[in-house]
Amino acid sequence: MVARIPFAVAVLAVALAGKSLWAQNNETYQRFTAGVGGGFTSAIGEQSGKWDRGSHIEAGGGYFFNANLGVTGNFLFSSLGLSSAELSRLNQIDGSASVTGVTADPTFRFHVARNLSAYVLAGGGYLRRSVELTHNSSAQTVNIGGTQVTLDPGFAFFGPTQVSGTPISVRTTEGGGAFDAGAGVNVLLPRTRLRLFVEARYMRGFTGTSTTTIVPITLGIRW
Repeated sequence: MVARIPFAVAVLAVALAGKSLWAQNNETYQRFTAGVGGGFTSAIGEQSGKWDRGSHIEAGGGYFFNANLGVTGNFLFSSLGLSSAELSRLNQIDGSASVTGVTADPTFRFHVARNLSAYVLAGGGYLRRSVELTHNSSAQTVNIGGTQVTLDPGFAFFGPTQVSGTPISVRTTEGGGAFDAGAGVNVLLPRTRLRLFVEARYMRGFTGTSTTTIVPITLGIRW
């Protein structure tokens, strides 16, 4: 308990110093915040080389206890493609992937310059990924309740029996707990209370048979 006291004092000192800096630069802060944005998503880790870069939309909001410390909630939906190498491996013509994530993130925000602030966040929540294969040409499949499901242990498809030339569309979905961390900057737009923000996050979800890791980079508006 005694060992934690210096750490708590240091955190309090940083928060108070940051609040003072905000006040000195005459920039007001809002306790409640919300924002929307979009950008590009890259898959890394176990999906690196399997998924092509995609796009995403993001929405969120939060509450700040003072100028520096708060909690934000974020929702993200990302749509990605399957790489040509992965489609060839699965003997498929086309396919896609999507990732949906919801997180709650303790956030530390600090003043950088006039009308410019930065922030860091880290937290966790839930992440779900879906992979869909379309226009099957020749693949190992199994009929489950009248649906042809393609074999791929890496994505939790099941099988096998061999079919050829059958157009099908099959989707598999897995979800689980996730954690994320990120950083960004806010730029106050002239004569408004709106802020332009740029943010990069690392998100990793424990989605069943394999983990799903993405890096979304977002440009948006916050108010």
